[in-house]
Amino acid sequence: MGNVGVLGSISIDNIFSSTGLPAKGERVFGHKLGSFVGGIGCNQARELSRYLHGVYFLGQTGEDENAGFIVRYLARLGVCTDRLRKLASYQTGQTYMFSIEDGKDYFSIVDMGANEAGPDQSFSPSSWLENIDELLVSLEIDGDIARMTMEEAEKRGIRIWLSASPAECCTPEILRLADNLILNLREARMLLGLSGDTLDEIAHSLIAVHPEMENIVVSIGVDGALLRTNKGHVLHAPSYDVGPVIDPVGAGDALAGAFLAAKLNGLSDWQSLCYGTIAGSLAVSVKGAQSSTHDGSTLRKIFEKEFENNERSLI
Repeated sequence: MGNVGVLGSISIDNIFSSTGLPAKGERVFGHKLGSFVGGIGCNQARELSRYLHGVYFLGQTGEDENAGFIVRYLARLGVCTDRLRKLASYQTGQTYMFSIEDGKDYFSIVDMGANEAGPDQSFSPSSWLENIDELLVSLEIDGDIARMTMEEAEKRGIRIWLSASPAECCTPEILRLADNLILNLREARMLLGLSGDTLDEIAHSLIAVHPEMENIVVSIGVDGALLRTNKGHVLHAPSYDVGPVIDPVGAGDALAGAFLAAKLNGLSDWQSLCYGTIAGSLAVSVKGAQSSTHDGSTLRKIFEKEFENNERSLI
């Protein structure tokens, strides 16, 4: 098992609960749940570090207090941060997230900060990718940074896993560079043209898109996730019932990280998909996208108890 590079955003996530969505000029009430290290890329890197060594975070921060806090935090978790770009002219990104009606919905206000900084003379995707064997990319970062890094990875024969979020930032060129896709149903409808309402209908639509992709994972919320393999099968893994949703942020990032780590550790398609849905479910059972204390042993025990003998292939 080689090294994994994770390219994406990093931020401080300030999370609030809210009684509802405000209309223009309206005041709604709630309370602050806390401030946590986040960002799509950072969430995914932290999830991978639960199961793998050699996880390198490839991202951009300012040179401020938040950056120092994040670097120390990731280092304690075993994520390699020596390849972070620290940009003096930018602040580290921050997000203000509002969980509505106990996690039934949420919206965010995002200050991208250094995440949106484009390439300059100091940017070197080749140095980012030195000794990297697998690359996980999310798109909450400057588009040219993402594209140029993926192009360099393609030249080097590095396998690329694209977490296509936000879907609005995914260009046809970025999609073409991906060997594998991990996305949610809204993103899959937008980027892949998936149709259907039932699991079977969505699965039959999924089987026909991008046959060149090795794996396509589509998370579908409380209904778990689908995996279209390069063998022409579509597997369905349900979500794991952890009770009430405390904080919906980060479920997809946990799913992506746990699924990829399981695949890289040589687990079967079915077990990898289940590990992803279990991790995604555990992530929403606590405040903060990275706050769950689960590890590989946790996922294995839940899989053996709840999922092992219930493999479901829709196609």
